[in-house]
Amino acid sequence: MIATPMRQYLGGEQEAVIDYWPTAAIGLVRNAGEMWLGSAPGPSKPDQATMAANITDWLCLGIAPQLGTIP
Repeated sequence: MIATPMRQYLGGEQEAVIDYWPTAAIGLVRNAGEMWLGSAPGPSKPDQATMAANITDWLCLGIAPQLGTIP
């Protein structure tokens, strides 16, 4: 589901690193989720929907999506 669009977007130049992306993505989601679950409630802790949206943005758009767009 992810590898095909990544190959189309990145082209053959990045073929070797595409296989690392699923493992990196799982690590990001798991670690961010565990950190969120373990953090104390408070005004700086995002709600569940916001955290899920943040993680999705990080995975699909990067940490600064406002700096560029995906064609």
